Amino acid sequence: VDLPELPEPDELWHPIARDWYLSLRESGQAVVYQPSDWAMARYAAELMSRGLNSDRPPNGQYVSALDSVMARLL
Repeated sequence: VDLPELPEPDELWHPIARDWYLSLRESGQAVVYQPSDWAMARYAAELMSRGLNSDRPPNGQYVSALDSVMARLL
């Protein structure tokens, strides 16, 4: 199944966030993703990247919010 043309990961994203975003293209559920799902994936990768690039450790609220966004993609 062909996937729609997807935006490349932001060059400024943390490598872990970039790898996570790119891995979604290879996942089984990718064939059923709608454009809004890919937009949500970009949002999740942005959140993840900001947290990973921060000088402060992530707090529980941040981790919970990121987990919630990522879970919507499953």
